Order: sequence, then structure tokens, then C-alpha cells
Amino acid sequence: MKIVVIGGTGLIGSKLVNRLNMSGHTILAAAPGLGINTLTGEGLYDAVKEAAAIQPVAADEVVQELTDIIMGKPLNAITEIAGPVLMPMSEFIRYYMNTTEDWRQLVEDEHAFYFGTELNEQSLVPGEKARLGRIKYEDWFTRQIINETY
Repeated sequence: MKIVVIGGTGLIGSKLVNRLNMSGHTILAAAPGLGINTLTGEGLYDAVKEAAAIQPVAADEVVQELTDIIMGKPLNAITEIAGPVLMPMSEFIRYYMNTTEDWRQLVEDEHAFYFGTELNEQSLVPGEKARLGRIKYEDWFTRQIINETY
């Protein structure tokens, strides 16, 4: 089976590619540096031709979930993966600013556009059947700071 991992050379994508390589399937890491660009379409058609699974990669904890999804029975559906806590983007930013002692004022704009679209409180929220992770943002962020310090 051919599996294309979009973002397959990045921090998370490369971990997924390594794990999937152990499965004995044909794994293609797709990235602009390898001539496959999902934004311009360069090399994309040939990369995904005859692929049984195409998987974009976006976050650290999703690697195990992605492996389970890709190696499991075809779902013929979109699967959402999300963190365990629902919180507005401003809270992520506020936590980052407080933790890094960035004392600038955070100004929230409920009418700000996100990729050309005005969002509401449910716009970036996973559905009821989403697979929820276990690592809270605060715990993940604390580990990032510790890893940078040592």
C-alpha cells in the first residue's frame, strides 16, 4: 500500500514516516524540498497517484493516532484529532505570553479574519466524534521550555 505523508520531513511528519516505514508499506514523505508542494500543486499529482492513504501532519501527539488510522480499516470519512481542552486561541496566546514574561497587552478582536473568514466560537472546534489527546497545552508548552533550557 502506498501512503503519502504531507509534511513528511518535518518534526512530526518524519516521526510518522519512520513509524509507518516499519509496516512494510511504501511510504512517501511529501514536502516542498522534495519537489512536492501542496500550495502550488508542484509534484502533487504524481505523489498521490495510486496512494491508498494521504495524510497531512500538524501536531505532536497525533502521530500515534495517525498511525492507528492509517494502518486500520478504511473509514471513508474525515477523522478529527484535537487536544483534550476546549479553549479560545486568545487563551493559548495569553498562556504563552505569561509564561515567557511577555508583558505586552493582548488585544482580542472577535471580528478578526482567519484566512479571509470571520470565525465564531465553534469554527475551530472538533466535532463530537473527534479523537481527543491527553496532553494539555500547558503541559506540552512546559516541556518545550524545559527542552530548550537543557
